[in-house]
Amino acid sequence: VLPRETAKRLSEAKFPEGSRALLRQAPHDWFVELDLRRGEIPDRAGLPVKKNASGLKRWRSLKRPAFRLIGPPSFKTWLDRALVSPKVKLGDYTLIVDREFKQSLRVEGDAVRLAAEPVKTKAEVAVPVVDLQPCPDAASDLLFDNVVAIDLGEKRIGYAVFSLGDLLDDGVLDPVSGDDGEPAAGTVAVPAFRRLMAAVRRHRGSRQPNQKVGQTYSKALMQFRENVVGDVCNRIDTLCERFRAFPVLESSVGNFEAGGRQLEMIYGSVLRRYTWSEPEAHRAARALHWFTADRWDHPYLHTRSRWNGATKTFTGGSRPLTIFPGVTVHPAGTSQTCHRCRRNPLAALRDMPDGVDVQEDGRIILPNGVIRLYERTDYPRAESRRFRRRKERPPLNVPVPKGTHGRSRLERIAKRNMRQAPRSEMSPDTTQARFVCLYTECGYEGHADVNAAINIGRRFLERIDVEASRGARAQRVASGAETGQN
Repeated sequence: VLPRETAKRLSEAKFPEGSRALLRQAPHDWFVELDLRRGEIPDRAGLPVKKNASGLKRWRSLKRPAFRLIGPPSFKTWLDRALVSPKVKLGDYTLIVDREFKQSLRVEGDAVRLAAEPVKTKAEVAVPVVDLQPCPDAASDLLFDNVVAIDLGEKRIGYAVFSLGDLLDDGVLDPVSGDDGEPAAGTVAVPAFRRLMAAVRRHRGSRQPNQKVGQTYSKALMQFRENVVGDVCNRIDTLCERFRAFPVLESSVGNFEAGGRQLEMIYGSVLRRYTWSEPEAHRAARALHWFTADRWDHPYLHTRSRWNGATKTFTGGSRPLTIFPGVTVHPAGTSQTCHRCRRNPLAALRDMPDGVDVQEDGRIILPNGVIRLYERTDYPRAESRRFRRRKERPPLNVPVPKGTHGRSRLERIAKRNMRQAPRSEMSPDTTQARFVCLYTECGYEGHADVNAAINIGRRFLERIDVEASRGARAQRVASGAETGQN
């Protein structure tokens, strides 16, 4: 497709049916016209979108200098809606210009001279968008019939989708299956993480006093964090809209490989947009994000809130579920448990006496199965070269020596065995992105964020009072049928 020629033909044909969707899908950029009095900037040709009006103007060349808008793709998605629906209108934009100056002060005799030199200028555009499209009534309640479990990682977001209907009807605690038969689970990249980590490295590399204080209150890092928070929330909102589900997240996050302090502040803000937080400022921010709403009552779901450590089950009184619009679960063990065999080798090791016997090939007999631990890699030179040519990381192959070892040492080795780097050296993921089950009869291997997301979803489903929820759902369906007959 030739964008310019195609847009010109569509304009001459007065935009026939279906052309708006084509304009949205075709390669395009958004520009803003600025009537600058100085400088020669090449003109652009395009389809101007009228402000506060429906539809597009006819084809013409832009007479004034036009500047390309850059920023998160989620912002441009709002502008793209104006191409498709005449009920989406763009208002008059506001141009915000920030100028930075380098100041110097010197004393010349009895006079004090102050000089200011401009360093850089940044321009931002704020565009109001009015969306008058009605919400679909038929699918409004479907939001409550599915759950999307979210694991907040260092570079990606892991997710897994569960059906409440499958749980209440058949007691299923597994994710729903996709079109290919595989579980509806995966990861979503957040490119803003990479930019934030680069900014953190630059900040740490510059020698300055009060560096730890400056890292927390740096204006530049604060702006990066706000961008990352927006990108993460956009990814979560998109998953909820795609699967018609409400989110389940961990109540706290930590144990990050790099930029831990920054990520903790970011994910703290994310959690406060989806879950309950008592301070008035947090409630106001959540209401602002959700168009003045800050809580919803689930139409039929009931949960239990008390955890019985002896029986490993949720007990206590049943109560209706309130969402904000998400809920949280305790994060303990979600990244250490294999979702396939549902065993946690670290928890089993902690129950062992301090001196643990290691058998041949690094095997350890635990109460719930046999695990195998490796210390490092050791390959012949020719085989190591083959791994380098294929740009692959060789798997661990040197087992822990036979004998009695300290429990804490074996726990550290087990953590390194469970969370490993991706096989390919070209993978952009972190060095902890691959989860490996240590139990010899299981051997599951997959993305760590996906594994944790499935465990998060199961932990929430285990809290549900199935009998009470099933009765409330049946009563709601009967009430709806009676209303329809009347």
